[in-house]
Amino acid sequence: MIITASLATFASVAAGAATFLLSAASLSNVYEMHSTVSQHQLHQRQLEGSRSTSTISSASMTSQILERTRQWKTTVDARIGLQNMSRQDLIQLFLQCETPSLDELSGYTCDGYLLDNGPILSHVTSFITNKLFGRGKPWLGKVYYSFRDTGIGIGKNRFVCEQRIRTTDEKRIEQTQQTLSNDKNELTERPFDYYVGASSITPQCTSLINNYAPHCRSWNPMSLIRRGMVDELRILPLQGKKDNEEGVVLIGMGYFTWSGGALNSAPFCLITRRC
Repeated sequence: MIITASLATFASVAAGAATFLLSAASLSNVYEMHSTVSQHQLHQRQLEGSRSTSTISSASMTSQILERTRQWKTTVDARIGLQNMSRQDLIQLFLQCETPSLDELSGYTCDGYLLDNGPILSHVTSFITNKLFGRGKPWLGKVYYSFRDTGIGIGKNRFVCEQRIRTTDEKRIEQTQQTLSNDKNELTERPFDYYVGASSITPQCTSLINNYAPHCRSWNPMSLIRRGMVDELRILPLQGKKDNEEGVVLIGMGYFTWSGGALNSAPFCLITRRC
């Protein structure tokens, strides 16, 4: 009886500590995003004021963060570079990138990679993306189908295909997960609308929006969670060019409208290849 009570107390304390850590981490991320966006907007206003009184050299107008990306020659360079950047640097880079057009994504498959979201929330983001979002199937990226005349397209998320392999013992079933390059062997689900719209991160600018709400019509718990999912995407130039023979690199910010919204965004990147 005493052991049971002790275990219950320990579990309660552990749950409280975990809640505190997650809340603190979320508040830290919200503050970091807010302060970074505010500094960016202040810098933009200062540049606009300087332009009206004097000429600014192109070197002074170029962000140090964006300048670092100019040495990336390939999409692999970009992916590795982005994966080694801090969340704050990723936010700054996102703020200085342009909005892609629908044509730059329509008809493309994208390989996706999660980026730094802080020491605690990076693990939470990975769990949500690879366990909950895909129901245990690791996330691979996205696919963007042709858009309609209304300026809205439909895309889906790509997940590792689960296959059950029977051994010689029919009673034993071993479940394996393998990443397959053949799209026919991938599972595509979790649809979303994509379009160019006002950014919730920087309201005066636009982003390419992935909006999941129009495709969440059921009332099961996961559907209610996904109803608040939004991604904002911007295009990252390689050596000053948006298009590259290997593909287009996009930096994204994903968030839940009911959990801190755009200020609690998780960074990720997409690299396109033809469907």
